[in-house]
Amino acid sequence: MMATYNGEKYIRKQLDSILQQTYKNWELVIRDDLSNDNTAAILNEYLVIDKRISLLKSEKRQGWIGNYHLLVNECKNRAAGYYTFSDQDDIWSKNRLSEFVKYFDGEGKQKVPTLLFSDVELIDSEDICQGRNTDNYALKDIKNQMSYFFQDGVIGCNIFMNRKLFDIAPKVDISPGRGAPAHDAYFCRIAAFTGKIKYIDKKLLFYRRHSGNASDHQFIRKPVYFLKRLLALDKLAEAQSWAYKNSLRTIDYLKQIPMKDHRKKKLDELEAIIRHGGLKALWYVAKNNISLGGNDVRRDIGRKIVLVTGGFKKYL
Repeated sequence: MMATYNGEKYIRKQLDSILQQTYKNWELVIRDDLSNDNTAAILNEYLVIDKRISLLKSEKRQGWIGNYHLLVNECKNRAAGYYTFSDQDDIWSKNRLSEFVKYFDGEGKQKVPTLLFSDVELIDSEDICQGRNTDNYALKDIKNQMSYFFQDGVIGCNIFMNRKLFDIAPKVDISPGRGAPAHDAYFCRIAAFTGKIKYIDKKLLFYRRHSGNASDHQFIRKPVYFLKRLLALDKLAEAQSWAYKNSLRTIDYLKQIPMKDHRKKKLDELEAIIRHGGLKALWYVAKNNISLGGNDVRRDIGRKIVLVTGGFKKYL
């Protein structure tokens, strides 16, 4: 599933990397959000090149969150064994799909909602490798999956899921004023609460970082960055509120999924902790071994300060 908007500069490289996959049993559904560059023309070229590619067109610009959710909602009508997202400017390893499918053919056969993600190599605008995506790598050490409700989680283009997870996640309403969660945060949190999240220790994605990305995660940070952030707690609280906002919006949809009473109680407790913060929230985090910053101590401390002071609440 690929959502596009003005991606003419890099989209050929991404599409070519998909065409070159060693795993051949795939279908690519693209939804373009009224690009005003040559993206649509390029996509039409590839529709002719490979019949496994189809294109959905938007009648009204939705923005990246709405574009992704409308794409997902459309794909709910298309049966498949597995589902994955693709950005318009990355490059896939040739064996990306085959490695993920291999997991589900082996130990991942259980009928449990499951989300997979892999190690990621950062590349710049010239395809030059910039090192490992450290934020993504740190997620492999998470011990309690509820940690995904307290941080951004797996980036969308690195998500690969089974049909059980895709089907159990309710369709997201993007009506004005409804407040939709980001698609990656949504599926990551649904998987964390209803099933499992598994890390594949192989670099299967070359993730492009440049000023044109829709997401604004900063993956290579210097110590001075965190010092400045700690000295500006209000800005830190505003930034962290994005993760909590996504969590609360996802919890609203989780409530639509049938579950036993003790699970409902656990979900209600989680919602209250996120909404109110404070010392009770800090105790909840400590008691349940929840990670707020992966293995980055400075980030963990900063986010705990935000959580206990509740400074994020005014931005929810």
